[in-house]
Amino acid sequence: RHTRLRTVTGVQTCALPILTGQRMAASWRFKEMFPIAAAFYEKIEAETGAKFFHRNRMVRLFIDETERSAFEKREDTLLRGLVEVPKDLVNEAWFANEHGGFAMPAAARLDVRLYLECSREVFERDGGFRTGDLDPGHDFEIVEDAVRIPRLGITARRVLFCQGFEGRENPLFPDL
Repeated sequence: RHTRLRTVTGVQTCALPILTGQRMAASWRFKEMFPIAAAFYEKIEAETGAKFFHRNRMVRLFIDETERSAFEKREDTLLRGLVEVPKDLVNEAWFANEHGGFAMPAAARLDVRLYLECSREVFERDGGFRTGDLDPGHDFEIVEDAVRIPRLGITARRVLFCQGFEGRENPLFPDL
């Protein structure tokens, strides 16, 4: 069966917060990975002259007392140095802030569309970007240390599938 693959992205921006979910779980390895991600995006910005990585303080308002309680249990332990609770968190004339909230000063936002456009331009300029209508079940040959696409005359160490949610239908990854 031929599976037509579509590309990513309707996503405009991607938030890089410190805490996620109702239980205020710290993003996995945030302290370790955020500086690496920031350095990577800032390097690409310098190479392309574009600005798509924005370090922004993010604010999280609690939905209810359960969220507030979960936060307070972690505030002085897991979250120490990652969050702050400023007196004037938000303009309360604009936002309902019945249960309070907190700020994440080290958070960021990635303009995904601009990042992908800039990356594509660099890859095209360097000869590392090709497009085509490929069937992952038939057009790819996986060998020990490479991937071959005979129809296009390409051999590569890696092939990136930017399929998002639709990747679950890619026959090369049956366990997704």
